[in-house]
Amino acid sequence: MLINKPRLNLRYANRGLDLKTLAVHDKKFHADDVLAAMLLRAIYPNIKIVRTRDQNKVEECDVAVDVGGSYDFENLKFDHHQEGKAGKRANGIEYSGVGLVWKHWGIEICKGKVDLFEFIDSKIIQPVDAQDNGQSLHTNLVFGVNDFNLDNINSMALNPSLTEKGMDDGLFEEAMDLFEYIFGRILKRQFEAFELKEQILKEYSKLEDSRFLIHEEFKPVLKFSSEMPNLLFYLYKDGNDKRWVIRAIPGKTEFTNRKNLPAKWAGKEGSALDKASGIKGMTFCHNNLFICGAKNKEAILKALRLALEN
Repeated sequence: MLINKPRLNLRYANRGLDLKTLAVHDKKFHADDVLAAMLLRAIYPNIKIVRTRDQNKVEECDVAVDVGGSYDFENLKFDHHQEGKAGKRANGIEYSGVGLVWKHWGIEICKGKVDLFEFIDSKIIQPVDAQDNGQSLHTNLVFGVNDFNLDNINSMALNPSLTEKGMDDGLFEEAMDLFEYIFGRILKRQFEAFELKEQILKEYSKLEDSRFLIHEEFKPVLKFSSEMPNLLFYLYKDGNDKRWVIRAIPGKTEFTNRKNLPAKWAGKEGSALDKASGIKGMTFCHNNLFICGAKNKEAILKALRLALEN
């Protein structure tokens, strides 16, 4: 096992099935088949993974992903390479092997939480599906410079090197272990965050001034900010060093805010920021005006007032 941690346990999501064998394609592996195999192994821990393109061997397995030439849930076939492919979402992103697995097991993995299912689908599964199907999600502003994602990690680091002949299957297992650890951490953090969603939205609905929200400790407010349309700033005490932070709520496009912090604070720290803001006890302000800090609550509340007036 690549990472010395307990296996991810998703047995509760088995949908009443007892799957013993899983077919995935052999040779070079991709993020979609690694993720799909990892999820099914976490749901069915005794499953045997058969890496093959031999159709007879594929047919002998209980479930086949990314191989076999058909998509048929009743017969547990989840390929997307066939003519006609395997369908697409309403937003146009086509399903790959892992997308089909997530489509049919994701709600169970998320314990019925539809919003969590959709969040993981949009942040983790859909980017992998798009990459595997050759669909671009971004326009490169600089030629040759691309986003670094799970598929990059898989292709650049986890597949066999030129001298690692015959090591495909062993490295596929290692890739599954690594992805299992990453996905397990994502699932843990998001389960905890989504448990607080209703509480955060209820608190927001009762605010006298819905432009800001204040907490004595950090909560995942930004994750749900799309459902709090008037919110401009989130203030919280940073548990690591006890300082206070004011965070601008992100806008609808990348690297924008609903409202920036004052421009004259940009990039300043300590006494320089104290002077620029007129507030004693400020610590820093990011150049992009989305976050700043203060040594105490009194200072951060003064910063909030100025930010709202800005």
